[in-house]
Amino acid sequence: MQPILGMNAVPSATSRSTLTRQWELLKLLPPKGPGITTLELQSLLSDAGHPTTKRTIERDLVADFGAP
Repeated sequence: MQPILGMNAVPSATSRSTLTRQWELLKLLPPKGPGITTLELQSLLSDAGHPTTKRTIERDLVADFGAP
């Protein structure tokens, strides 16, 4: 099978870091109920070893999960 031109077989460290953070974010979201604030998510992500900004979390939620 030929590799797709322009596509790396192994994601970059930045891509892996982003995907790991987004996966952790998804796991932190409550399945139902009152929800959780972005500041709470920021604190929990930092505790899990993924320090990031509130704005990055907001972008992740909108881009990846369709949040308003």
